[in-house]
Amino acid sequence: MVFYFVFDESETPVYTVHMRLHRFFIEETVGNAKNIVINNEQLIHQWKKVFRYAPGDSVIVFDNSGYEYTASIEYIEGAEARLIVTHEEQKPLSTKREVYLFVSITKKDTFEWILEKATELGVDRVIPLISERSEKKDLNFERAKKIIIEASEQSGRVILPRLYEIATLTDALTHYDIPKAAFDPTGSAFITSASGVPTEGPFAVYIGPEGGWSPKELELFRANKTPVYSLGTQVLRAETAAIAVLSLLLLR
Repeated sequence: MVFYFVFDESETPVYTVHMRLHRFFIEETVGNAKNIVINNEQLIHQWKKVFRYAPGDSVIVFDNSGYEYTASIEYIEGAEARLIVTHEEQKPLSTKREVYLFVSITKKDTFEWILEKATELGVDRVIPLISERSEKKDLNFERAKKIIIEASEQSGRVILPRLYEIATLTDALTHYDIPKAAFDPTGSAFITSASGVPTEGPFAVYIGPEGGWSPKELELFRANKTPVYSLGTQVLRAETAAIAVLSLLLLR
């Protein structure tokens, strides 16, 4: 909510309020359509019970196409809503660099925090890993997708980062043949301008679990010609290291 001061003829300030429109991700593809029917029961419940939307209210929706649509609610009943598109805008990508985040699964709260912040920073893809020292071996994908959607809505993204199935480190290093780097306190100092990091295109970042990469895994990186870097002499938590690296790579 933003407040403005306007003055009438007597120079008396009058308060006006500009309501910021909320953004929502929708599964429906909009394209050139001027009308959108929404059948997402959870989203409609949120609109009716949380935001108290009614016909005539406006929202901003995006559909993973790179476009953002301002739309007016024509009706909202039961588990369905109909929107009338009033404006569309193609949004530029937040970064030219496609960062793939290969991150070992950590405890629930910390992994969800990584997902949220990585999405806000502009990561392109997230690949959960099972490593030798991983304390957790599974992931609630439905919950993870919800976190990604909410972070995208809040941060202004129009394309969601892609979340992949869980992979092993060996499979990840074999399957993804793109420039990459792993991070560990034993590595050499990471300087983005002098570490062979491309300024555009895909780049993979490997972050270990709470206990760090094992000696066997560090040797696997070297065998696959993957440089290992450190972020300094201090030992960082896995979630701190992930966000620190992404910030260095993605923030301009």
